[in-house]
Amino acid sequence: MKNIKRSHISDMKKKIIEKHQLEMFLKGIVNYSSIKCSEKPDWWVQCNDGSEFAVEITEYHPFDLMSPRRKRKEIEVCWFEYLWPTLDKVRRIRDSLKYIYATLYFKNKLLPPRKNHKRIAKILIELIAELTPKFSSIGKEIEINFLPRDVLNAFPQNEKIIRLAREDWPLLDDYFSHISINRYEVLWPPWDCPQASTSFVSPSSDEFNRIFKNKSLKAKGYELHNKPLWLLIVCGLKYDTTSQIFLFNLEYKEKLFKFIEDTKFNFDESPFNEIWLLQQFDSEKLCLYPRNL
Repeated sequence: MKNIKRSHISDMKKKIIEKHQLEMFLKGIVNYSSIKCSEKPDWWVQCNDGSEFAVEITEYHPFDLMSPRRKRKEIEVCWFEYLWPTLDKVRRIRDSLKYIYATLYFKNKLLPPRKNHKRIAKILIELIAELTPKFSSIGKEIEINFLPRDVLNAFPQNEKIIRLAREDWPLLDDYFSHISINRYEVLWPPWDCPQASTSFVSPSSDEFNRIFKNKSLKAKGYELHNKPLWLLIVCGLKYDTTSQIFLFNLEYKEKLFKFIEDTKFNFDESPFNEIWLLQQFDSEKLCLYPRNL
């Protein structure tokens, strides 16, 4: 029963988001009187002139180039929605961590599972609090590494690198390749996770091809009663750096169409009368098919 309820809530949230995206897209494109929620297709749009058309909506979430079996969104959501808020809550209990900035480098690009976030936060904050006296001056950076105890003495002392026995910090050693700590002039500087905050940003022919094919196959079962069907692809989404396509520049647009051509998708034989791209963060729109719109 709980799973059914969660699924229902998730579906409701999805529809609320879709409605907002559709209203954003229609503004300045179509004069409409109403939009009606549906399932197959997602929405119906009633125009002021009495005509109507159907809209299928999907979001553009490419696979991460560094973790090709996972969507980039999974990585960013894990950090920004769950792990970082957990760390931030725990660190603010300790006044000694004011002005302290940390960059966390994880071994696994998918980041730790949520079930371990609280334990990681507790132990990591304890470690950093223990080390804060070692970097009292602003701008002094210290890197923390974890090594087997029996090899620690093989490395010379270095004030910029702290090497700890992995046997003493097994949980942190499981997840972190290294940790960088610094002191800033900001009271509570946000900590960084490069795996979540940086990525390659470039249109993905594979992802567009997947969307075109999957949505075309799905649309074959729709009862449209000879009414037009549009496909709306939403990019520029929160917690997915790779969904940024940048439609403000003619050069970028031309590059995008080259990626679209590389899909080898036959638009003329697809069920879609029009295919549009909406960049959510700035409401920019671009018609992918037909090109002359």
